[in-house]
Amino acid sequence: MTRIFLCSIVLFAALKPVAILAQWTTSGSQLYTTNPNSAVGIGTYTPITTLHLNGGADLLRIQNPTGGLGNRVGIDFSTFPNNGKAARIEAIDMGAFNGSLSFLTDGDGVDNNNVIERLRITEQGNIGIGTSSPNARLQVNAISDGHTGLRLNTGSFSMGGSAAFQVDAVGIGGGRLTVLGNGNVGLGATAPNAKLHLYAAAPAIRLGNSSNADGFNGETGSISFFRHYDTNMSAKIYSYSQWGVDQYSGGELRFATTPPNTYGAGGLPLTDRMVITSIGNVGIGTASPNQRLTVNGTIYGKEVRVDLSVPGPDYVFEKNYKLASLDEIKTYIDEHKHLPEVPSAKEMEKNGVQLGEMNMLLLKKVEELTLYVIELEERLKKVEHK
Repeated sequence: MTRIFLCSIVLFAALKPVAILAQWTTSGSQLYTTNPNSAVGIGTYTPITTLHLNGGADLLRIQNPTGGLGNRVGIDFSTFPNNGKAARIEAIDMGAFNGSLSFLTDGDGVDNNNVIERLRITEQGNIGIGTSSPNARLQVNAISDGHTGLRLNTGSFSMGGSAAFQVDAVGIGGGRLTVLGNGNVGLGATAPNAKLHLYAAAPAIRLGNSSNADGFNGETGSISFFRHYDTNMSAKIYSYSQWGVDQYSGGELRFATTPPNTYGAGGLPLTDRMVITSIGNVGIGTASPNQRLTVNGTIYGKEVRVDLSVPGPDYVFEKNYKLASLDEIKTYIDEHKHLPEVPSAKEMEKNGVQLGEMNMLLLKKVEELTLYVIELEERLKKVEHK
């Protein structure tokens, strides 16, 4: 009985491979099957997928026996009815025992095996999207097909913390560039609390155009502001070069706005309202201020305080002060048509008025007038007592 059982086992073992092989067809050096339920196991008797590999770390090796620069070997993927390539991954011999990896897809809408490279990993480890020769760890080249070159949705990409995107210096950190999920952007700030947050000990922002040749006159850098309801400019802060006037200097800083009912782009140009020159003069209503503050217009305020560059005229009341006689004053007025020491009308129209000096001069004249009144009062009293 035992011999019969053992013979049955041996016979089954011998016939089972025959039954399995019966599902496969040979054609020259090819072995294939048309049974969609077939599965091949390497290193396993119970394959659970069409190809099931079970073994150590190196499970699969694909090799092109013809080596050399530019030779390729890869894996094709097909989901098309005519077995055309839908995608491909291939290794490329770059020479000198270097290799790169290429990822290709078919996007022309035709079952024609026309796969195009979309991503490349070079022998240096650089990754290129849209380019086969990236010169950075990640280089994205956009193409003119209407698609965004790089887009990060909130929470879809993170490099630490709550940032949607963050770039740190190697070995230093510090958040060189941080983009939060709410759209705030930080340069040097790891937790930007505004749409653009700059944090730096050195100058945080630099605007300029250094490509202009000597002799250039015009705008060299600007910040523009636009209306809330359209794309027209409403104001601008910009630097302005005046070659020959401010040669090799920092130029001017100008502040401009649009007049009412006009457009700053495509319409009337903006009008300069305030200018800061390279020597620090400020002009309001004028582009060529010749003093620390030059205003071409009316100034309205509650108070003006002036630091004196001349002494107060209290010396008029000193005993040794020589007060001109009224006859002398009359003679001077008859000849010059203005008070002594006071600029003439023509001089004031030409040169303006020094506010501090003029106020002190007028105060001096008031004090002198007071002395004249006191003197006349004394003379009147003497006349009354006679």
